[in-house]
Formats: sequence, C-alpha cells, structure tokens
Amino acid sequence: MTTVCVATPEMFEQIYALLSRFDNPAMSKADWRSMLFDHGWHRQGEPHGYALCDGEAVVGFIGLIFSARLIGGQQHRLCNLSSWVVDGRYPYDSLKLLLAALRRHDATLLGLTLTAATAKIFTRLGFRELEDHVVLLTPLSALAAWRPLDRCVVTTDPELIEAGLSAAERRLFEDHRSARCAHVLLERGADHCYLIATRWTLRGVPVSHIHYLSAPRFFWRHQTAACWGLFRAHGTLLWMIDGRHGEGRQRFGSFTHRLPRPRLYRPGARALSPGAIDALYSELMHLQV
Repeated sequence: MTTVCVATPEMFEQIYALLSRFDNPAMSKADWRSMLFDHGWHRQGEPHGYALCDGEAVVGFIGLIFSARLIGGQQHRLCNLSSWVVDGRYPYDSLKLLLAALRRHDATLLGLTLTAATAKIFTRLGFRELEDHVVLLTPLSALAAWRPLDRCVVTTDPELIEAGLSAAERRLFEDHRSARCAHVLLERGADHCYLIATRWTLRGVPVSHIHYLSAPRFFWRHQTAACWGLFRAHGTLLWMIDGRHGEGRQRFGSFTHRLPRPRLYRPGARALSPGAIDALYSELMHLQV
C-alpha cells in the first residue's frame, strides 16, 4: 500500500529516476535539483513537494515551489505545482499526490507547464485559465517603438543593476541571482524599469522570455532599449512576454503565439487577478527547454 509523505532533498536520487520520464535532454541532473530543491528562495519549514512511497521506495512525486509576494500592498502566498510524475505501475495512486498538494488553500496554486491530461484534471478540480498565449516581439516591433528623443540608459551589469534598485527590487534580484536569468535595468531621469528574463528556445530559435517588469508602462515606452538590453544579455533577436502582461493589444511587428495548453491557476485565500501574477519564484526560472 502506498503512502504520501513530504519530499526531502535526501530523496532526490530516487525522484530523479522518475523525472527522467519527462524526456527533457536540456535538463541536467543538476538543473532538476536546482529547480526543485535548491532554488535560491526556499524558506525553512515549507515542503519541497510530496512523495508517493511504497515502503522505502519513492514511486511518485509532485513538486511545490512556494513564494511569499507583496502584491498590491498585501502579502500573498503562491505555490507552483511542478513535475507531477508517478511510476507506471501505480497509475491509480497518482491522484493521492495531487490531492495532498490541493490542500494548500492558503496559497494561489499555479500550473504553468501542464500536459494535455493534467490540464484536464486541473480544470475539473477548479483551476482557472491564467493565459493561453504569449506575445513575441521582433526587431521590427522594437524599431517601430524607437523614439530618438526619448532615450534611456540600459544596464546589464549585475553589480551596477543591484545598486540602482529599490529595496523590494533588490530582494527579487538576490532571490534570483542563482537562477539562469538575465537582469536588465532601464533608467531615464528619476524613473526606471527592472526586467528579469530567461533564455529559451522556441522551435529551435533562441528567445528571451520576460517574466517580470517593475514598470510596464515604462517598458512599453522604451521597448527598443529593453530589447537592446536583452540582446546584450542573451544574444536574442526575439523577445517573449506572457499574454496577460501584453497590455491587450497587438503592436506593429509583434505577433501572438498560442501555447500548446493554457497555463492555469487556483486562487488562494486572497484572490489575485491573472495580471497580478508573474512567473518569478516558479519552475520557469530554472526550466531548460
């Protein structure tokens, strides 16, 4: 008979044997461990996930990546459900793991990289659509946004960026220092915008995926400078931003890319709108594709 218990770092070797079922050659063993157990923001006392055990053997796992965020002047807890996998000999026990995770009513739950089967299950269990598309910015869209008299300073050096951030932004910087992120700071006079992005590949093409904008209006006004900063940091000529942060309108030279499956969320005790949720402190900060 199987039981569910809190997953610990000591279980990682057995969990990693299960994770290999995802067939993601871009993710090394170190990448998986960093994403699920060694990310830079874990707080003492929070579980890394749940393990399905048959005696001493770990035969299933679901990761929980928690964060505490100040959003709209209120403290919110978020939890990214990640890497739900079960040994094929235990198909009827897989829901035990998910149900254990769903008991976390104190946090907004996120499903960001779901398969078609898991998306159906999550939807039936009360999850809502977070978004179903991303917006891709191209050099043409960056050029179209250029204003020659409206320039700003672009900084990609981490030490210089850290010095220019507010206390709250510095916390984000420190928490994501160990993740594979690009940090970009745009400044004009007393105003600035801080960006955090990761480098992905989309159909074989390198893309900078922007996960966080401290000042969206500033970003869109200075899109040309932002794209130049990401090119310097990542060497990319295609830049991606989640649809819920795309300001709801198509721009010249940009286009919409439909996600294979929608990203989903379940509100916690304090409801958040999709636009208030970003991908910081989630698997997307470490996942390699």
